[in-house]
Amino acid sequence: MKTLLVFALSCLVVGNLAASSRVIKDNRLDDRGRTPSLGRGYSITTNTLQSLCYKNVDVTIPSYDLQYTFTEIEEGWQSNYSYDVSAKASYSYWFLSANVSAHSSGSGENKKFYHYIYAKIDLESYYNSLNEATSEMSDSAVKLLKEKDVVGFFDACGPYYVRSIGRHSSFLALLRYETESSKRDATYEASLKAQLRGFGSSGSVEVDAKYSNSSEHQKKKLNITVWAQGLGKDKLASLLPTDIESFKKTVQDSILTMQDANTGIITSMEIVPWIENTDFQQYLKLEKEQERLKYKEKKTLMANSEIIAEIDRIDRGQMDNYYKMRNCQNAMLDQFPDNKIDPDRGYDYSKTFIKDLAEPGNQEKEMSLAQLQGVVSNDAQKGILDINDAFIEKATQCVDMIHESGIARTHYREHQPCKDVKKEAVKPYLVLDHYCMPEFSRIAK
Repeated sequence: MKTLLVFALSCLVVGNLAASSRVIKDNRLDDRGRTPSLGRGYSITTNTLQSLCYKNVDVTIPSYDLQYTFTEIEEGWQSNYSYDVSAKASYSYWFLSANVSAHSSGSGENKKFYHYIYAKIDLESYYNSLNEATSEMSDSAVKLLKEKDVVGFFDACGPYYVRSIGRHSSFLALLRYETESSKRDATYEASLKAQLRGFGSSGSVEVDAKYSNSSEHQKKKLNITVWAQGLGKDKLASLLPTDIESFKKTVQDSILTMQDANTGIITSMEIVPWIENTDFQQYLKLEKEQERLKYKEKKTLMANSEIIAEIDRIDRGQMDNYYKMRNCQNAMLDQFPDNKIDPDRGYDYSKTFIKDLAEPGNQEKEMSLAQLQGVVSNDAQKGILDINDAFIEKATQCVDMIHESGIARTHYREHQPCKDVKKEAVKPYLVLDHYCMPEFSRIAK
């Protein structure tokens, strides 16, 4: 049977079908707790990153697009961003929501009007790609292929690998000034924009002398707020403007910090199946080349490798819930001994409340230790283990059947245990995310 498996895989990888790379450009890339990198393995089914299976990663030189814009922010500005769901538009909306407050204050002779100018720098980098001709696979990955352990290879390196990455960096600034009328000061704003657009001109920009000195900015009570994301570590200390001149320097330095190919929020990721990689084919040491698998058999291999990856994800998710629940129970017992067990220093669980970690100041969202005790009880933990044991039993049957029938021969949907496993899901325990590990809030009277 092992010979049949190797033969099926060997026939598959020499197929001359066109490479089937894919580009991911949606919110699957938003989790900043993960670190995508060129050459790293990836599973499209579970949206998980696997090991980096390259010994050295040679990359191509990226290209950059730069936009530097100014926008006048008026009341009702929110409608300009309500239809754009891109990451950079969301960041702009978040920035403006946090910093554009009232457009006026006071009344009568003391009434003041606030006007806002939104300055934004967007830097897009692309064509930062893995050079597969000069990058070498790691020794351990090569060993798996030479030993015909393709399932082990996919489990460690993923069915896909990352070929190229696109990144985005933003520098956002909000300039606010005051006037005594609701009308914007067009001359002052033109002077401001001229000064800021000339950040690299060494004084070559002509501006109205009246508005080019600091006293006029003070009279207008000019205020500058800066946010940035996706910057490198160099020159961060100078990204704190205190006036127009230092702001111009801040703009220069922010652009410099964006130009590292390894900095920026990842906005696109090209992934390629390993079976289309020439080194993968070479190291597998094909034994027979007389036959070529059909398109259906190629898809069967990919589907079967993905269901194996999904089994690992579900198993990890269930056990993560178990360990978090167990650790939460231990933390509760260590920090808040039950007064029924320890009358001297114990807590009354029915009267002791802990914070909702998502909304720590919201008393209505607090939970008593008695409630948490029920959530993380020994019975609740045993329930998770029982579910996981039943899942592993079916998963083992599924993987054994895939191996016995040939990973490229029979689709997992033809095996009932695999169909049962496919229906399985990791139960979300949101209460653990909100209340574990427990933090003391108050004791009710």
